Amino acid sequence: MKQLIIVTGMSGAGKSVAIEALEDIGYFCIDNLPPILLQKVVELMETTDGQMDRVGLGIDLRGKEFFDHLVAEIEKIGDHPDLALEIIFIDAADDRLVTRYKETRRAHPLDNEANLLDSITKERELLNDLKGRATHIIDTTQTTPKELRGMMFEMSAGENRSVFNVN
Repeated sequence: MKQLIIVTGMSGAGKSVAIEALEDIGYFCIDNLPPILLQKVVELMETTDGQMDRVGLGIDLRGKEFFDHLVAEIEKIGDHPDLALEIIFIDAADDRLVTRYKETRRAHPLDNEANLLDSITKERELLNDLKGRATHIIDTTQTTPKELRGMMFEMSAGENRSVFNVN
């Protein structure tokens, strides 16, 4: 059975770290996939011979104009007979997200003109339905990137191996 993991959640909570961990484990990963292309990825998984058996997708509000389609696209593939779908929602407390944005000096994807906390609140409202559909919810408020990587290793089919990188 082919595995599809969708990593989504709050901006600044650690989705990119989670996607990188899946990639290190051997998943074919795409970050910032527009939700409208989700069905195309599933079609590719069906047609490739073993090259895309394990796929990780990062989907979030950066593709705002397409985000409304995400729940409908997930419902389309949810009952696929040859596909194990997991949705991992990465979350963190609002005050921690504000701190992370201030540390990185990045603009929030919803609105860089609005108050940061207002943007986070709006994002939380938009993601509420998706969070309710998640198979796993990870709160990274008190979690380091290294700890999040470890969690992802443990969640992905019980594989808990460390990755050796040389830079």
